[in-house]
Amino acid sequence: MFRSTLKMPFLVVLALSTFFVSCDQNRTCRKECENGYCDDGDCVCFSGYSGQWCATSSSGGSSSGGSSSGGSSSGGGICTNTCQYANDGVCDDGGPGSTYNVCTYGTDCNDCGIRYGTSSSGGSSSGSSSSSGGGTTGQLMVYNTNSQPCPPGAGSTISVYIDGVYAGGLSSYFTSTPSCGASGAITQTLSIGTHSVSGVCGSYTWGPGNINVVAGGCSKYELY
Repeated sequence: MFRSTLKMPFLVVLALSTFFVSCDQNRTCRKECENGYCDDGDCVCFSGYSGQWCATSSSGGSSSGGSSSGGSSSGGGICTNTCQYANDGVCDDGGPGSTYNVCTYGTDCNDCGIRYGTSSSGGSSSGSSSSSGGGTTGQLMVYNTNSQPCPPGAGSTISVYIDGVYAGGLSSYFTSTPSCGASGAITQTLSIGTHSVSGVCGSYTWGPGNINVVAGGCSKYELY
């Protein structure tokens, strides 16, 4: 009986010890990760940020907002997360180092970092821009690289809309990026700034996606 009464408390203590060790394995961060997320007690920073609390931008200085959708950096840069693809780990604003050019410059801050000045070059996939001088207008070209872009029974022509207005139909496709103004693509001269592009063919849709038109340049938007 004496050994039995000692054994029960020992098992209870052992069980409680195991419980507290298990709980301690999922630690929380002592401070909010400003531009990242907490992983077992440590901050994992988004692209473009570093430091213990992910408050330091690789572009210099520190952020003032973290993952909020508004605001700008204290150094005068552009830093918002209003891009529809914000916080996906891929830079989408068409600036230096970006993978896509489907959001307004400086609106994908957590993925791209703080932006300074204005964008003069696009990303590498759905849209790109190149500048060739000054002025208040530039060209936007929309083209297709899919030989069968439409669902069965819907034909083979994509209806293209720029800023919500019908711009024409794409019935040709390209195997590589065409020159601006190429036959078979849709090219328009537009005011500089961000413009929306979308496409429809039957039940298939593209976009809407944003692309930046630069002064005297040619911005290319690929439907694929």
